[in-house]
Amino acid sequence: MGYRFLGPDGLTDAQLKVLQALKVLGPSSPSQLLKSGLLGIGQAMLHRHLIRLLELKLIQKVGIAPKVYYQVLREQKESQREEIYVDDWIPSPAQGQTLQKFFAVESSAGLIHGKEAFCQWFKNKQLASLLKSRSKSLSLKDQILQNIGVLANRFFDVRQEVEVSRDNTTGLINGTERYKNIFEPALLNHVWYCDFYALPQFGKTESGLLVQKAKVGDPKCMPFVLELASRLESTLQLLQCVQNFDAFVWVPHSLPRSVGLQDVLAKKVMLNVPRIQVSKIFQDSVIPQKSLADLNLRIQNATLTNHISASSQSLRRHQKILIIDDAIGSNATAHCIAQKLRIILPNAYICALGIVGSYKGFEAIRDV
Repeated sequence: MGYRFLGPDGLTDAQLKVLQALKVLGPSSPSQLLKSGLLGIGQAMLHRHLIRLLELKLIQKVGIAPKVYYQVLREQKESQREEIYVDDWIPSPAQGQTLQKFFAVESSAGLIHGKEAFCQWFKNKQLASLLKSRSKSLSLKDQILQNIGVLANRFFDVRQEVEVSRDNTTGLINGTERYKNIFEPALLNHVWYCDFYALPQFGKTESGLLVQKAKVGDPKCMPFVLELASRLESTLQLLQCVQNFDAFVWVPHSLPRSVGLQDVLAKKVMLNVPRIQVSKIFQDSVIPQKSLADLNLRIQNATLTNHISASSQSLRRHQKILIIDDAIGSNATAHCIAQKLRIILPNAYICALGIVGSYKGFEAIRDV
């Protein structure tokens, strides 16, 4: 009876008892296990079971005789097995194409895409909660594969919604109506995003991750800055073919940085379009926009700290202006810059472009 095999590791009832005792007692010596009353076996049989559990790598031995303890490694083994199940998932052709094109996460190698990225996200964000509420009617492997498939379909649907929101003429996400629903009067003629910063449940997009890394502000961020510059240059070239702006405004950072993302982008993105210089006036206490939850406070802070350096005479040369921001949250900064421009240029065509923007309305982006 003591040798009835159970479970995926082929453990006997007695071996399972030893393993359970170690889970209950924590790291224990053989004498402590025998004295616990949880086993009902002798010393020789206990040592035999301990050797078998060590061979299966379910426990580990700590210390040197005569002070030797044993402790459970089961959680590590189960975690490894669960992650293997996740890696066994095979996306459908439609899922694979969507994941490869749009989804990216950070790894030690930089950015990864496709199935590898999605599986890593599932392990980090979804696996633990799945294990807590796992079904008894399905095997662990089947439940993991079923859940990751459902989430991949959901991600596909979300990305399809993103594509529907893109403007047919510019290829950019059109956030104009959202802006007009918040600001009255609306001082920007159009608002666009290259992409959303993050998607509900799935976290940052590739563009969102690039912006976050590029805004770190030290030399290590330069590869991310250069990648953004390359992508933004292509986007602006296409936009210029449609809109033909005669001046750009690069929104300055609300915090001083040794490597300013917008300043580097302004130099790297070659479009031969004049730049209207806007400088940041730093107060005694610097208040970044992302730290302000209230829209009115964000407007007040943006109005006080963003200064148009160009003279009124030079401004009057321009009638089509694009304000470029790295991340549009509330859009208060671009709105306030447009307000100052319209003092001199009341009839100008002024638009805003964010490399990334908020998915739900114009909620404040707080971590970039």
